[in-house]
Amino acid sequence: PLLQDIDCKFFAEWMDMANPDITSAPVPEFPDGLSMRKGTDEDLQRFYEIWTAAYGEFGDGPASFDWLVNFADWMGALEDESGEVVAFAMNSEVDGAEGRVLAAAVAPEAWGNGYGRSILGAATYALAAAGAVRAVVRVRPDITHALRICAEAGFRHHRGGLEYRRSTDEEAITAERDARRVAGVKARFGRHR
Repeated sequence: PLLQDIDCKFFAEWMDMANPDITSAPVPEFPDGLSMRKGTDEDLQRFYEIWTAAYGEFGDGPASFDWLVNFADWMGALEDESGEVVAFAMNSEVDGAEGRVLAAAVAPEAWGNGYGRSILGAATYALAAAGAVRAVVRVRPDITHALRICAEAGFRHHRGGLEYRRSTDEEAITAERDARRVAGVKARFGRHR
């Protein structure tokens, strides 16, 4: 009720999964026909397309993607034989022996090929190479294959929460408040019953 009073709506759950010891993270191996390279600014539009499609209704929009890019210390692009980027990952800078996988996503047309495991493995290896002992990745529990891939890579539940959001459209908020205010109200006028 308190969050509803300030016009926030439930958006989704989130969960941080942690791998407490990535010091022995293996050098990633990629399926035949795929190659991994360092991501560049020229890749950002494709990364955004993949990120938006992979997260679907649980995506956070362009401002959040820009935030990820600003905090990324490492970006990796997974390419197919034709040079098309089919997956990517972004990592934070290592801080106090902990690094964070900021994003890891696979293009929908490439789902089901194990590329999620490959890109998460590459991101984890990059964090270990940068000096991280522990890695953390945030996932949406509603995206069940992400939970499975992280668990298979040694990540375990660390903490979680519920995310509420508030629209920035003040006119829509006012209209919704007005609708809530009169919903269910019964009024009697004069002698009519």
